[in-house]
Amino acid sequence: MKYKQWKIVVGLVLAFSACHAVAEAQEGDKFDFIVGLGFVIAPEYGDYVDDVYNAAGYLSLDDTAGWIDLYLGVEYRPVEQFGILVGSDLLFNGGGDATSIGGVGGIDETYVNAILLPSIYGQFYFTQSRTFYINGGINFPIPETGSDFFGWESDGVGFGANIGVEIADVVRIEGGYVSIPIKTEVTANNPVATGYDFGGAQLRVLLAF
Repeated sequence: MKYKQWKIVVGLVLAFSACHAVAEAQEGDKFDFIVGLGFVIAPEYGDYVDDVYNAAGYLSLDDTAGWIDLYLGVEYRPVEQFGILVGSDLLFNGGGDATSIGGVGGIDETYVNAILLPSIYGQFYFTQSRTFYINGGINFPIPETGSDFFGWESDGVGFGANIGVEIADVVRIEGGYVSIPIKTEVTANNPVATGYDFGGAQLRVLLAF
């Protein structure tokens, strides 16, 4: 990930922390600070890796078809059963091994990919106890790849939706779908710019406090 994007991540962490501290002091139960860990299954990412290596005359040995997902955000509830979530996912994966389609030689390229995914969601709770909920919203992908073969840029606004359960007012478990539109950049090994959706089925465990 580029230095500028790391600055964005650090800025988000500091901003969310400050918002949470002020909110707790002024608004009580209207705000939650949220951190989480999960994964996204992304079939089109696997297709993309195969396409790029095949175009260069290689067969990918990497079975990666998804992302590890870290989430950081703040929820504001203007009314008891509805919340607005502003935050960001940091998705990452890696890989690199490939062999020549002709059977001679190969590539030993180790890399890490990352997508910074700022988002805003609305969340509706079915009951006043806020045990079960659904949410949905939009995201703004900022992709970065460490591979010499790949090149990415955002392909517009994505979206997502989940259904979840809150346990003991602290732990939330949610699952759903997230769309992450990515456009491949033209490189020496990838002569055509093509659109892919690097999202898919999503599962996250969140802590809200």
